[in-house]
Amino acid sequence: MEQNQADQLRILIADDESTILAFYREVLSSKQIPPLTIGLADEFEDFVLSDSVPTISTPSFDLTLCTEAEEVLREIKLSIEEVRPFAMAFLDIRISSDLDGVGVAEQIRAIDPNIEIIMMTGYTDIDAREIARRVPPLHKLLYLEKPLYPQEIHQIALALGSKWQAECERQKVHDELERWLEERTTELMNANEQLAEEIEERKRIEEALRKSEERHRIVLESVPDPVVVYDMEGKVAYFNPAFSRVFGWSLSEGIGCAINFVPVEHLSEVRLIFEKIQRGEMVSGIETTRLTKDGTPVEVSISGAGFFDHSGTLQGSVLTIQDITARKKTEQEIRYIAYHDILTGLHNRKSFYMRLEDQLLQSQSSSGKRRGSHLKWAILFLDLDRFKYVNDTLGHDVGDELLKMVSKRLQAHLRKSDYLFRLGGDEFTILLNGVTNNTDVAKVAKKLREEIARPYLIHDHEIYISVSIGISIYPVDGENVERLVKNADMAMYAAKEERQGFRFFTEEMNKIALERMMLEGSLRNALRDNQFIIYYQPLVDKRERIIGSEALLRWHHPEIGLISPSKFIPLAEETGVIIQIGKWVLASACLQAKVWYDRGYTEFYVAVNLSTRQFREPDLVETIEQVLEDIGLPPHCLKLEVTESGIMENPEQAIEKMRQLRQIGIHFSIDDFGTGYSSLSYLKRFPIDTLKIDRSFVIDSTTNKDDQEIIKTIIAMARNLKLSTVAEGVETKEQQDFLVTQGCQMMQGYYFGEPMPAEAFEVILQARKF
Repeated sequence: MEQNQADQLRILIADDESTILAFYREVLSSKQIPPLTIGLADEFEDFVLSDSVPTISTPSFDLTLCTEAEEVLREIKLSIEEVRPFAMAFLDIRISSDLDGVGVAEQIRAIDPNIEIIMMTGYTDIDAREIARRVPPLHKLLYLEKPLYPQEIHQIALALGSKWQAECERQKVHDELERWLEERTTELMNANEQLAEEIEERKRIEEALRKSEERHRIVLESVPDPVVVYDMEGKVAYFNPAFSRVFGWSLSEGIGCAINFVPVEHLSEVRLIFEKIQRGEMVSGIETTRLTKDGTPVEVSISGAGFFDHSGTLQGSVLTIQDITARKKTEQEIRYIAYHDILTGLHNRKSFYMRLEDQLLQSQSSSGKRRGSHLKWAILFLDLDRFKYVNDTLGHDVGDELLKMVSKRLQAHLRKSDYLFRLGGDEFTILLNGVTNNTDVAKVAKKLREEIARPYLIHDHEIYISVSIGISIYPVDGENVERLVKNADMAMYAAKEERQGFRFFTEEMNKIALERMMLEGSLRNALRDNQFIIYYQPLVDKRERIIGSEALLRWHHPEIGLISPSKFIPLAEETGVIIQIGKWVLASACLQAKVWYDRGYTEFYVAVNLSTRQFREPDLVETIEQVLEDIGLPPHCLKLEVTESGIMENPEQAIEKMRQLRQIGIHFSIDDFGTGYSSLSYLKRFPIDTLKIDRSFVIDSTTNKDDQEIIKTIIAMARNLKLSTVAEGVETKEQQDFLVTQGCQMMQGYYFGEPMPAEAFEVILQARKF
């Protein structure tokens, strides 16, 4: 067995006798085998060979010898696994096994269908047909009876080996042919599939192009903006329905034409647009004008681009034309709103300051040219008096109408060179040009006040208002916008406080403003530093018995001394400090009232003023209830005083708050009655107990018949409404007698006692004399 195993035929020999196995090894391994007789050889070759078996070279044999069936099966399996199959197997039919030799052959055939099986036996009782049935196919099974001659064994091995090899070669050729056919078939199928996919892809592309064209057509026809396509010669190739709708041409009128819808003054602009397109540049957002078919101008925004072939040659262009007429109108409206007051149509605050800046620049430029001389002009700052009252009582519609009527009256009495502005609310400003002296400005201010004071008839209401005017003069009162406006504003407030109608700015006003600022700074710390004290003024009945007192706030400034309430109370109202001060006054007065109550003055009450700002506080009722509860003061020992103007700011809200406080036992007085603008319809709805007649009517009540009639009217009205009255500012016996005669139940004033600290008040309270 020195020959290469790849050139040897593998033969498996199975027999349970080792001598027979040795015999087979010697026969098949020997190179000197005597030839068979001619007759025997011919007979054997006719049996095993056929015309289809090709002639091959004589191979050598690689022998595997087995004595047991299990060993046989193991070798057969191993040969298949190692891809070194046996060409044939000589199998003794009586090999030792639980199976007979035929059963072993069946398993061999199941493992290796191509192996040649030679069944050998020395017995004559074997049924060859049964073996053929059990171990098919017949052409791969040879059944021989022992004994066999060496020459027969050798010839059988050679013949069957050649047959097995030929079949292997034929199978290899068959497999290669099948593989080639399979590869060609696969290639053809792949080619067919690829062709089908290409055909399908082309169909998809064509369908996508069709749909894309359809979509573009739909988009162009449905887009709200005009779109026009030009060919390379500048003639119309297409435009959408929006173009027809905006400009009036039908598609049939425009195709192949150069539509003339560009105004003459914009022709150069068109050339610039198409020059950019020819350079391959985008055109975007060019705002211009185009003409409709009937010559109507349309504000438009144009964007567009060219389309080119592969060589870069311009083939045409497409323009999108947006109608921006509505947008331009909106922009104009926005600009108008930005610089005008919507209600009155006047220029607004922003316009006012821009105009002032421009006026200053012009004045300063002109003054330089005139060698230091100045052009004088004036700012008039106007604030309507009683407008808030009209707005609150008659409603915002009436208030708005009143502002419009005021605006027209002011505008009607100004020159074209003057400017009128509404800053907001009831504030107006006027810029008077060409002022020569203050007298001219005063005449204008006086005339404006007279016009504003004339009655207004709005929704069947006859309304009377007035106006306070502050005036600053350029350049005397300032050479910048901030200073001029500030000074005019200060002058307006001075006019309002002094009720003088109009005031020119003075340096004294600036001094007062500085003092006011200082006072405001001190006011914020006064409560913290215990600078406030409460004085009490007696309230007496007509028999001069003390029935109560009014708590009056005083401020003892460490540097200035005692400061009048008329100076700091309005300031506290403006800054909001009055809220904390008011709570302190309420708590302190209630605490003192509790002291007097505990000392036996159980029917004695303290009257506390509520400011307008306090009355607007949403937690007012809860605050008062908490103070009374914490101190333990019975509600009837506290009377609250409110002003006409305070409760008329929001009458319905005032009624509700007063009703809640009245339910817990607190009584109300309306302070300074007769100086405000109460509506009688509201007055009878307020849950009040007392009207306080203002001191301005009491002072001259013994000599002034008008004041006497007002007092009589107030007392009579109170009597009819089942209210009591208190007269303030009684200073003489004559005044007391007059008031008692008219039926006034209570009085207070210097005649009965000045405001005094609690300790001093308690002394006269105990003595019951003054």
